Amino acid sequence: MTKQYKVERDGFSFVVPKDHHFKFELLEGPQILDVAIWGQENPQNEFLSMSHTLWMNDRKITKGSTLWSDYKVRRIIAKCIDETEYESSKDGCFHHLLAGYCDDEENQGRGSCKTNFLNSIKEFGLGVEHLNDNTINLFEKVKPAADGYRLEARESDCKKGDYITFKSYIDLIISVSLCPSVDFINEYHFNPENSKPIRISVYE
Repeated sequence: MTKQYKVERDGFSFVVPKDHHFKFELLEGPQILDVAIWGQENPQNEFLSMSHTLWMNDRKITKGSTLWSDYKVRRIIAKCIDETEYESSKDGCFHHLLAGYCDDEENQGRGSCKTNFLNSIKEFGLGVEHLNDNTINLFEKVKPAADGYRLEARESDCKKGDYITFKSYIDLIISVSLCPSVDFINEYHFNPENSKPIRISVYE
């Protein structure tokens, strides 16, 4: 049985049972997604570890990348199993990566992924103390700078119908934010009114 959700702006949280797939699909065009992840059984203590996932995958998320927690025993909590392929990946560009989230202050009060997360996780009894940079960024095109450390934003290659799919290894709580920047290169920087809708599918 497949559950589908359409998200048009702001944030949305949902549950993914163990051994299920969860797919993010763009319905109209480029839209950056910030995604935060917790273990459903013990979300206060077990959540995506950005540091260990970085260690195991470098900075990018692509087909085959594993997402890790590190509560007591480090373990894989999800894996990327499929994605849209982009020609620019051959030139070293990332389209999905490990990165943090924007907040209201840097966005001058025009909405943020942090606020979207916090509003959407209330129903699970979670708050700001449970938001631990446990995030990945999807459909955000970047390329390593010449110094090998910084990441430079590039104009998105994403289009309607593009997707990325993960498989859960434990029961998960997922929060997704439609980033109000939409795409860092274009003129709609930090304007949630220009968010483009996405579809989320959860299935075995």
